[in-house]
Amino acid sequence: MKIKYYKRISRADGSINHFIGVPPYIERVTADMSTSFDSLADARAYSLQVQAKYASHSRNSRKTKAVEAGTVKKLVEYYRSTENYVNLKPRSIASYELMIDTSLNVILPTHTISLGDMEARLISKEVVQKFIHQVRNNYSHHRALHSVKVMKLIWTVAENAGQVSGNPWRHSQIKKLPDREILWTHDQVDKFIAAADEMGLQSMGTLALMCYTMCQRPGDIRQLRWGDIKDDVFEFKQEKTGTKVYVPLAPSLKERVSQLDTSHAWEIILRYEVTGKPFTQWDYGKIARRIMRKANLPKELRIGDLRRTGTTRLADFGCTEDQIMSVTGHKSREMVSVYVKRSRDTAKDAIALAWGK
Repeated sequence: MKIKYYKRISRADGSINHFIGVPPYIERVTADMSTSFDSLADARAYSLQVQAKYASHSRNSRKTKAVEAGTVKKLVEYYRSTENYVNLKPRSIASYELMIDTSLNVILPTHTISLGDMEARLISKEVVQKFIHQVRNNYSHHRALHSVKVMKLIWTVAENAGQVSGNPWRHSQIKKLPDREILWTHDQVDKFIAAADEMGLQSMGTLALMCYTMCQRPGDIRQLRWGDIKDDVFEFKQEKTGTKVYVPLAPSLKERVSQLDTSHAWEIILRYEVTGKPFTQWDYGKIARRIMRKANLPKELRIGDLRRTGTTRLADFGCTEDQIMSVTGHKSREMVSVYVKRSRDTAKDAIALAWGK
């Protein structure tokens, strides 16, 4: 997909600079500036955000009432002009755009045009069910589920604005994916770290240990800077929720971090050894899978499972819900209680404490 305002520039050291050059007429009304990025994904997300802000400005500047939505593509264009889209985080925009692109280009059985070219008023519950079947066959159940969620949101925004009548996506017949419950063992974490170090990828070993002992998402860990450590405590805002957390360094993590290069104390802590640059949201998962193969770890494990594993370990060792929430950043006891209930060891310890072994 072509990126608007994008220019690829080769640096003197051989690296690539992904540059988004915002035109002056857009900069004047959106306050967005031309800037460069280390990854193509970040550049694409920024470009989409700038376009959305300008579209919103243009729409709000028009004095005439918005016309009927027309095609599904037109409805999506309307959604991109709203504050609902503009205020999304860059990472969410990139994810939404993947689902939108998938949806608009689907051609349903017995149809000769894509969903994007169909009239929005003709999208019925029957069409939605055909859409689910087609996306699930072409991609996966996961892609179908999340595409439906995005399209339902687009219709809801349009319905609230009087652009469409009704929302055929609201009660779609698609099963929710079961909550992921896979956990690492402590030994598997050690094997992963050892394999990463053996492959010269100490940064990935450190990332795994941080996700595990700090009970945080990989997306937050990869963006931490040296300035986020104060008196052996990490202080930062979680990207997904904006929650500020204060997480002391566990002894094993403190020892490992002390061995890292701190010559650039203002920079991001973890850098990919091959490129010398911070990890992007796309590459750390692929690199982790290479390390897992080297360590002979089960294929079902994911680097993102380490947050759940670390949180369950807190419950295993008798931490209260309040203590767990202070570490993980969860905002409700209901969200944390699943970790406490999941642990059989916690139940065993409770019986042993109350009635003896």
